[in-house]
Amino acid sequence: MSQHCAVEGCDSAAHEPPHVLRQDPDTYQLVFGVCNFHREQLTNPDTEWMVDYEGSGSQRRRLLFVGTDVRQRLRDLNEYLLLEEPTEVTVYGAGRVFSHPTEDGHHVPLRVRRRGGDPQSMTLVIPPEMMAELGATLLVSAPPEAARAAYSGLRRYLAPSQDRPGRG
Repeated sequence: MSQHCAVEGCDSAAHEPPHVLRQDPDTYQLVFGVCNFHREQLTNPDTEWMVDYEGSGSQRRRLLFVGTDVRQRLRDLNEYLLLEEPTEVTVYGAGRVFSHPTEDGHHVPLRVRRRGGDPQSMTLVIPPEMMAELGATLLVSAPPEAARAAYSGLRRYLAPSQDRPGRG
């Protein structure tokens, strides 16, 4: 008896060999039996897919969503992927005054893409009292090599002005 395609809602037969979704040696592999139609979709690097785990223990199931079905599921996550490193932070000071002072702060322009959506530009406004904690949270969450580089840059920035290139 042949197995069905692992894509949720597809009743076609899965074909051999199983399809490997992720071959990154630093992460685990995701292997699924899929039909030829979905195999062709999954070999396109622009195809978005998502594996969702449902249930727990022996009742846990892996659900694979591909193509148009996955786009709405991804949008429902309401997650944005940062596409470019932020390169500037603007503080408008007296140049702009808002009705609620707590809604003012550091303006960080970002290039993002909502999962399941298209790239867009947006500006994140971070109140001044949240900057230090946000920076610390991001720093401790970063991979060790990125954290070391950020810490090194921060030390150079905090050095006395005569030690900083271009400052003095």
